[in-house]
Amino acid sequence: MINSNKLTQIFVCIFILSFGGIIWADDKTSAVNAPTTGPASQITQTSAVLSAKFVPGGSFATIGWGKEGGGKPVDANCGPLPISSNTQTCTATGLTCNTKYGYLASEILSSGKTATGKREYFTTAPCN
Repeated sequence: MINSNKLTQIFVCIFILSFGGIIWADDKTSAVNAPTTGPASQITQTSAVLSAKFVPGGSFATIGWGKEGGGKPVDANCGPLPISSNTQTCTATGLTCNTKYGYLASEILSSGKTATGKREYFTTAPCN
């Protein structure tokens, strides 16, 4: 029997190959040369600016985010972003007030492997 972690990894690989999408990768898949997930800023009730630095030479870079405990691998992502060791930003929109979100940078490296930065978290502003 395939355990749920292995099944998730298989699904993620199929998703990337089939749709060219981005994944919400587990921290265990991070590579030594991985993008660096930066801090969230300008956090409001419905949006936040997310940042990352990517490894030059990669072929696709993005930042994905999702509700903590939301049950989906990712709610949304922005990308492709410029692949540069300079800080890149994107705005996560359509968020729910007073909710914890997780996000991370992900990149397809020149080796063809997907590398992810450390998962970071932020909580949107309180509801009125």
